Amino acid sequence: MDEKKLVNVKLQMVFAVIPILDCYAGYKIQRLRLWFLIFWICGTIAGIIHGFALFGEEYFGMFDMATNYLDDPAHLADYVLFIIIFACVQAIVMRKWSISWNKKFKGSAEST
Repeated sequence: MDEKKLVNVKLQMVFAVIPILDCYAGYKIQRLRLWFLIFWICGTIAGIIHGFALFGEEYFGMFDMATNYLDDPAHLADYVLFIIIFACVQAIVMRKWSISWNKKFKGSAEST
């Protein structure tokens, strides 16, 4: 990144929950690799584990089967709750990283 400057923390939090824009937000604060590792790789693994725990062994073939397991309100509520919690964690982590990024520049501006 050529220009290092302060970031808008609220905008970064919004970007954190939007696919592709989350990578841009991570890039702006130079945490793209860590963001990708935590939320894309580990998030995919957690999603698979959660789906397996929710639907059992049939999870991996559920899109080929005639039964849609998300028609069950309990399964749907659990799935939506997982997505909401994951999005909140993304926003909180991006907020923390963006605030620490801004503090680096505020501290260096005061010392010069």
